[in-house]
Amino acid sequence: MRNSYIEYFVKCPKKYDLSVNKKLQTIKDPAFDNALICGSAIHLGAETGNVNQAINFYYSNYAIITDRHENEVIKLEYFIPKLVDLIISLGDEVIHEIPFQFGSFHGTADLLVKNDDGSWDLYDYKYSNNVDIYCKSRQLHIYKYFLEKMGYKIRNMAFIFIPKTRIYQKKTETVEKFRNRLRDTLET
Repeated sequence: MRNSYIEYFVKCPKKYDLSVNKKLQTIKDPAFDNALICGSAIHLGAETGNVNQAINFYYSNYAIITDRHENEVIKLEYFIPKLVDLIISLGDEVIHEIPFQFGSFHGTADLLVKNDDGSWDLYDYKYSNNVDIYCKSRQLHIYKYFLEKMGYKIRNMAFIFIPKTRIYQKKTETVEKFRNRLRDTLET
């Protein structure tokens, strides 16, 4: 018998029964800055123009909301309106979330913006600070290839980076002071 099983039994016989005897696994709550959840919230905000809907989606993915989650929401509240304003400035005709599939390869282009000449500009959102890595990637070129097979003529391609802001609360700092500093940092 493994030591962890003994610890389970000593600390909580019910946990022992569920995990060892019934072979049930614990579902772990994802990290407050989970890229898939944050990215999906950003996409939802960009598509709908509704920050509250994006935030509700973000919250719905967590069983417990902590200060770290609230800090991440501050970032969403800041960046989503800026992203929506940018999308509006790009053009009048936009298409969000364009799925494509050819054989076993499938993907989803985040945003197409129609140009006056009938061509389209392709954009992909990235909630990341890894600008250099993405700029070297083939992702947009592959998306362009498949979108053109679907009949879109792609003129320009670009990533829209939403930077991850990683600052932490100091031990001497109140939550209010930290959040003010976070908002100031977002402005820069």
